[in-house]
Amino acid sequence: GGELTVGQLTIRAFACRAHTTDHLLFLVQPPGDSPPLLFSGDSIFAAGCGKFFEGGASEFHRTAAQLRAHLRPSTLVFSGHEYAVSNLLFARSAEPANAAIDKKLLWASERVKKRLPAQPSDWQGELDTNPFLRGELLQDALGLTDPVAAIAVLRKQKDGWQPNTGGSGKIA
Repeated sequence: GGELTVGQLTIRAFACRAHTTDHLLFLVQPPGDSPPLLFSGDSIFAAGCGKFFEGGASEFHRTAAQLRAHLRPSTLVFSGHEYAVSNLLFARSAEPANAAIDKKLLWASERVKKRLPAQPSDWQGELDTNPFLRGELLQDALGLTDPVAAIAVLRKQKDGWQPNTGGSGKIA
């Protein structure tokens, strides 16, 4: 990654070689007390992550560790696609006792019903609800001893996962 300044904005690039090997995330620090902005593209979504086309779980885990070291909890996360409701339903299936997921799912569902985006998220919210950022916490539930393996298993599960529609065509 590198860093540049444009006017009063500081922009830092982070490589995230999980989705594709040349994928970048951009952290923008506005002037003053405004929260930083993370433009994550197809790497990190609200409660999810992009498919691992060229990279894998180890690259994603490495990037997540770098972001944990650099991002404030208030950092706003803007992803490249709006998959919040589906991702949160998957997150709930992976971690059914997580009340933060239920709260965020209710918020995202209401936003989408009103034709509003369920973005941005905030970094603390992602740490609380995104299963791909919670490999260390979910590895035991998956019967694993390695967070990278947990991320790989979760991504494989998500690749074939469909939300429960109860036959109605609407997400239950």
